[in-house]
Amino acid sequence: MRGRAVTSGVVLAAAFSLLVVHDVEAGRSCASAGRRVLAANTVTVITARAEHNGNYIGVRACVRQTGRLSDLQDVGERNPLVAVRRPWALSGMRFAYVGLQTDAGGDGHALFVTNVSRPGRRVALDSGPSHDPPFRSVVVRPGGSTAWITGAGTRGYPYVVLLCERKPCLMRDHDFRVLDRGTDIRPQSLRRRGDRVLWTAGGRTRSAPMR
Repeated sequence: MRGRAVTSGVVLAAAFSLLVVHDVEAGRSCASAGRRVLAANTVTVITARAEHNGNYIGVRACVRQTGRLSDLQDVGERNPLVAVRRPWALSGMRFAYVGLQTDAGGDGHALFVTNVSRPGRRVALDSGPSHDPPFRSVVVRPGGSTAWITGAGTRGYPYVVLLCERKPCLMRDHDFRVLDRGTDIRPQSLRRRGDRVLWTAGGRTRSAPMR
């Protein structure tokens, strides 16, 4: 990838990893399944515990129509996901989030997107070290297209706005393009308006199509 669009860090065992999905007990709603940390019309994200360092433990996504829960922590993975962190975004049944993984070489973060409506797979879009998570903001469309800002805002490691519209988008295949790069990008300015993604750089709003 040109420059440092994809950050160095944890080496993922695979671009796909399985989700564990099960039904909520009869008569139980998403609201009673745990502490709500994020919600949309279709999905509620809940957690068992929030830690002071920004990690969320025991995170599950609950489909409000069916009451089905998707556990976002892995069971039996080679590189297990041990926590979920911000930034994250919900749109339709798509959930984009940062996960802390661990392996024999140490810890690292990865940006994932998953469809929580059925048993399936999440996709790793980008990765970075655990001591300095590079992900600043993320937006996602119901179809899975994802945009995010990464970087440190320095001359050697500027902020980069990335967009992936491939299905699936694979980190290992560099299936994304650079929309913008620079030190004057506001890292939390990323947002979506319909079929366009917007961000602020140099005090001005910029945008690009997001199909």
